[in-house]
Formats: sequence, structure tokens, C-alpha cells
Amino acid sequence: MKVKITLLKIDQKINHPIVRLTNNNPTFFSIYYYTILQLRKMLFLLCGGWNRIATANLTLKDKLDSACKLFGNKYDVLKYKNDILASYILYGIDPEEYFLYDFPSLKHDERRCFLSDRERKFGCKKILTWNTYYELKEKDVFYKLTSQFFNRDVCILKTQSDFNNFKEFIKKQPRFFAKPNDGTFGLGAEIINISDFDEEKDIFQHFISKKNTWVLEEIINQDSRMAVWNNSCVNTVRMTSFINSDGKHIILQPFIRTGRNGAIVDNAGAGGIFAVFDPKTGIVITDGVDEKGNRFEKHPDSNIVYIGWQIPCYDKLKSLTEKVHRSLPKYHKYVGFDFALSTKGWLLVEGNWGQFVGQIAEQKGVRYQFEKLMGLPADTCFE
Repeated sequence: MKVKITLLKIDQKINHPIVRLTNNNPTFFSIYYYTILQLRKMLFLLCGGWNRIATANLTLKDKLDSACKLFGNKYDVLKYKNDILASYILYGIDPEEYFLYDFPSLKHDERRCFLSDRERKFGCKKILTWNTYYELKEKDVFYKLTSQFFNRDVCILKTQSDFNNFKEFIKKQPRFFAKPNDGTFGLGAEIINISDFDEEKDIFQHFISKKNTWVLEEIINQDSRMAVWNNSCVNTVRMTSFINSDGKHIILQPFIRTGRNGAIVDNAGAGGIFAVFDPKTGIVITDGVDEKGNRFEKHPDSNIVYIGWQIPCYDKLKSLTEKVHRSLPKYHKYVGFDFALSTKGWLLVEGNWGQFVGQIAEQKGVRYQFEKLMGLPADTCFE
């Protein structure tokens, strides 16, 4: 079998240790750099190329196809195919991230500042424990750890033995919010009205038959100051919370999520729009952005301007974030907490190792801040 190898040419000025070792000799570096890329591409092709490299159960080709659908109107995606592959190898950036972070216009030193989702997971798993991942991935486990901060009724459904607890829950909550225990991006979430079912057992079986653990929650009565964005769902705030090696609590690139008219969740996958706010003041500092990279000066439904908007009761939110984080076992160095402002005040929605989508809105990478706060050596994710 013949394998055709073509040179991956990247018009970037690379700041790499090999350059410093050779006194920036461009000839030597060019040979070194492109030889390494060519060898990597040979391995890539021999391993099956675009159809074999998997990211989150999708091949790189699947990701490229998805990028074509999302960004085909704005970019000639296939024109950047070689650079997309090189960016995947050098920076861990997937095709969609490549366009969301506007890689076509960035130089190498600017590109390496961005933290890819793959490398975020790598950095977390490298330094944190299995317990850390499990306690954040499983919503019922996280609830048991932090139930004092939920300030609302919650019912966990796992087996048929939970039926009595379920009956007590729906007596108080005839309308409730339900989400699968391992769900992400708001997928599978639904609002249930018991009046839509004939009997209690029908509602119970509706969940148990899906063979998943479910978290049922009292509907949050959203404060009007947050509901102004969209009142069909709860608009939440993501507080990306770190406790560093010195024990100092730090928030990195937090953002507000604003849902769209008619949606029951504010996640980007449901059309939600997010914007970064200043972690010190709680004032929004970017336009809104959706998962396709579309930017909004104003919310398309409510017409509220993003930049300059003040997160309500922000000092209380900062204080609560630190309190929740410090209540967890010390191996939780980093948690992305979601909070909602109810008529009772700020309350906890959930916690996870969430994506740093604020990089899209701010067009500013947080790789180096992430590595430092996690106690990782510089360029751990990059190298």
C-alpha cells in the first residue's frame, strides 16, 4: 500500500525551545519543525487519519464535518484543513474551537494561550483524583456534598425503592424540573407537571424506565432582576472557582448565561447566549456569544445590552462561591459552579469541570492562568 505524504506548511513564527537552542537559526529550525510535523502526519495517516483520531466519541473527521456545518457560511473550512490538523497536534484544538477562537487570524504565541477542552480535561485528570471527577460528574453525589446550598427540595430517583420518596416530593412540588444524573449541556432536562399524568406511578415509571438516575428539583422562583433577560428559563451564572496552593480563592473568567425565548434551559446547546463579566466587580465586559460564535451587542429577545450590565448582589455571590468551594474536600482545586438568583437569594444549581467558553466571548486564552492555579508546570497542557 502506498501512502502519500504531503508537507504540512504553517505560516507561523514559532517560539519554541529548539529555536533558542539554535540561536534562532531559521534554516535549522525550519528543517527540524517541518520534519517533526511530517513524521507526525505520517503516523496520523498510517493510523487511519481523520477517520481514526477520536475526540469525545467523535473522530476528527466528524469534528471537521461539524465545523463545516457551523462555520461554512463564514469560512472556507476545507481551505484551513492542514492548519486545523496542525492545531490539533500542536495545541490540542478541535476544528470547532479552531474557528470559535479565530485561529486563522492568530499567530503561534497567541494561539498557545488558549486552553482547549481536551487539554482542560487532561490538566484536571493529571493533578486531581478520581474522587474529584466522580463527585462532580454524578449530580446526585454532588448534591449530597453541597445540599445545604441548594435551598430547595430535591429528590433522587435511582430504583423502584425510591417511589415513596417520590410521592412525598410531588405532594409539595406538583410541577418540577428533572435532569438526568449524567446529563451535560442541558440535554435530557424537562419540566414535569403531574397534571399531565393519570397516576403517580405513571410519572415515576416515566423516569425509571429510562434506566438512569434522575435528579428532580423544585422549580426555582427566579428573581426579577435576572428574569429580565428571559423568563422562560432560569438564567444562571458560571463561577469558575479555584483554590490555589497558597489557599487563596480566585475566580477566573466567569460568565453569565442568558436563555432564549421559550427555552427551559440557558445552555448554549439550547440557543443560550453567554457573556464574560469582571470577576472583581460583576460587571459584564463582553458582548454576548452563542455556540456558533455569533456575537450579540444586545440580547435578541429582551434587547438588554450586555456590556456594562451589573450582576445583582455580586458581593454575596462571590462570598457564597468561596463558602461552597471551601466546604468541599481539599482535593477539589477547581470547580465550575452554576448559581441562580432566586427570590430567596443566590442558590447553587450544580458544579462540574466546565468548559472555559468565556475564551470565545473575550477572545482571550486562559491556558497559563489555568496551569498556574492548578499547580501544573508551565506548558503542561501545551507540551
